[in-house]
Amino acid sequence: MEDGIEIILEERANPVGSCSAHAREDARAHNALAVALAQVRHFQQALAALEVARRLEPNNTLFNSNLTCVERHLQGCVLTP
Repeated sequence: MEDGIEIILEERANPVGSCSAHAREDARAHNALAVALAQVRHFQQALAALEVARRLEPNNTLFNSNLTCVERHLQGCVLTP
């Protein structure tokens, strides 16, 4: 696992390719983090992670749906990582 973290850190230090690809990956990582946080009922932290995801990818309907679900404290909805 440490090797994977080192690779990610090196990629961040020496980016290759478009910035939009990294933003998209980062947005998806924030969404996945938000899903995990919400599942353990850390709603404020989940909301913050989703706001970052939405800022990076404002037109992503998945992030918007997950945000609504977290705001409702998972009542009557399902989060999608």
